[in-house]
Amino acid sequence: IGFDTLLNGLDKGHRFLLLREDYPSIIDPVTNIGFDHYEVTIDEKMEEHILDAIENFKPTIFAFSMVQYISGLRMGGAFIKKIKAAYPSLLLIADGTQFTGTTVFNFSSSGLDALVGSGYKWLLGGYGNGYVFLTDQMKEALYSGKKNKRSNELSSDKNYLSMYFEPGHLDSLNFGSLSHGLNYLQSLGLDNIEKANHELCQAARDAFRSMELIPDWMYQRKQQSTIINLPFDPKTIDKLHAAGILGSKRGGGFRISFHFYNSMEDLNRFVEVMAVK
Repeated sequence: IGFDTLLNGLDKGHRFLLLREDYPSIIDPVTNIGFDHYEVTIDEKMEEHILDAIENFKPTIFAFSMVQYISGLRMGGAFIKKIKAAYPSLLLIADGTQFTGTTVFNFSSSGLDALVGSGYKWLLGGYGNGYVFLTDQMKEALYSGKKNKRSNELSSDKNYLSMYFEPGHLDSLNFGSLSHGLNYLQSLGLDNIEKANHELCQAARDAFRSMELIPDWMYQRKQQSTIINLPFDPKTIDKLHAAGILGSKRGGGFRISFHFYNSMEDLNRFVEVMAVK
């Protein structure tokens, strides 16, 4: 809903750069509205493809997931800043659903113009809530033709964009759930969460790489996410589920996700089950 609201506030002349096989909630609204768009392949040369597309297609907006929901590929923070520095007028919109809550993150210094996401996953917020971060540059591009009209209808303590992003009767229970999740994460410390996630996920990648389950280019990426996709067939997936190991079928593989509440014992259990023929 937040992403759709953002798109509906943009001039229809914008040109979108997208990542092929990105989350449908990103690609489908862009294509359904009818924005001119170009899709980049996700592979070991993804960053190179993106820069080439920016030069040749000349998009006005690049929309992408911070972490890919199928593969777990994470967009590098330095690469985002590089794009913004080289193309300051290019608006960068990211989905943070599979990212926010797993690591320390500062939106104001990220290079992004918008970060939109749901709070149900890594933020432990349950269903029915979400968040939107916007830079001043992004705000200027949204509902610009209606700004003065809506501003006159609002009390002085509200921004006109709230009429679009906070419509109707809002669910205080859902927002309270997100607040509870955020407070809990902050009590643990996001730096501690990031450290625990990194150590466990690196150990998992090391183990899976030794089993030849992760390609070299994915294993060698500088910044990694908490999601890993393994090329398992349905029989192997059924074996894991029978052993109480939870994951999701995504993109022809088995997607597993670690968070701070997981442990090395969980990973060792996974490897043990895999070793049983």
